[in-house]
Amino acid sequence: MKKNRVLKWTAAAGGILMLIGLLLSAISFPLANFDLSRLFSDGKKHELQTVPLSGKDFSQVELDISFYDIRVEACGKEGPQLTFPKDSDSLEYAIEDGRLSLRESRNNPRNGFSQWYRLIKIPLEENRITLSLPEDFSGEVSMGNSFGSIEVKGLQSLSSLDIRGSNGSVSLSELQVQRDLSFEGDFGSFQLLSSRIGGKLEVENDNGSVTIKETSFSEGDISLSFGSLTLGERGEETGCKSLSTSVKHGSTTLSRITAAEELSVRSEFGSIQLFRVFSEKLDLENQNGQISGTIQGREEDFRIEADTEFGNCSLSPRSQGRYSLKARNEFGDIRLSFLEDSDS
Repeated sequence: MKKNRVLKWTAAAGGILMLIGLLLSAISFPLANFDLSRLFSDGKKHELQTVPLSGKDFSQVELDISFYDIRVEACGKEGPQLTFPKDSDSLEYAIEDGRLSLRESRNNPRNGFSQWYRLIKIPLEENRITLSLPEDFSGEVSMGNSFGSIEVKGLQSLSSLDIRGSNGSVSLSELQVQRDLSFEGDFGSFQLLSSRIGGKLEVENDNGSVTIKETSFSEGDISLSFGSLTLGERGEETGCKSLSTSVKHGSTTLSRITAAEELSVRSEFGSIQLFRVFSEKLDLENQNGQISGTIQGREEDFRIEADTEFGNCSLSPRSQGRYSLKARNEFGDIRLSFLEDSDS
């Protein structure tokens, strides 16, 4: 009896959602002037304009965008410049008090409900904003994007980099940041490759994978709600002073990570996999999933506290050692071993 009732409610809910979808489709079609192609763009061909820039005019960059992809890159022979759609009436560009800003006005009617179909646009070149800066630009860069991707590449002297993304991927590569790099995202993947961060690397992502490879930093704080974390590569060591990772729902993979002072790895639902990680203070905790892999060093050098409530543990307690290793698990095995320098 209860099963039939659940099925009926499920069917009713599905029917209501389908009706809502059909209604939204019916509304969007006339709003697009009965032109299906406009459902995948804002309805007109944008002509791009390019504004030449001088690095002496500003030391800060602020981009606050809603519906365009953003690319920030090192400039070539053409010099520093900003390229964006010429006829867009929602973009506001200015250089004031040493700050270069480009914003998409939230008050423009084009950004209201009547333009919701821009969320499913096919990405085109004219829907991209490109900022080319000198490779040695040493200012601060901050950017936010609601619906669109962000790419930053090839800048070698940034003071700091702050990124906020709501719905879209973020790709960073070949960067050198003197101080901190921070990212906060809602939906979309985050990728950081071949870079050097002088200060703190802070990543907070709600829904999407995080991949960090060939990148060094002083301190790291990385948290995910839903998605996998991959940090480091087996062929190259990543060194830092301290690192803290937390993944609620998804796997964590750390390869050749050396966190001199402290390494904290936590997970709620998902595996923790380690390959040649080391820290003077190593703290591993999982609730539902296996903890496995290899620790760089000799077992006799570690004080060991290890416990799992429902699972097997390969570690034996040790009360003496220069370094500290704590491993706790509720539902899952702890399978860790030690590799000395001579081991392959």
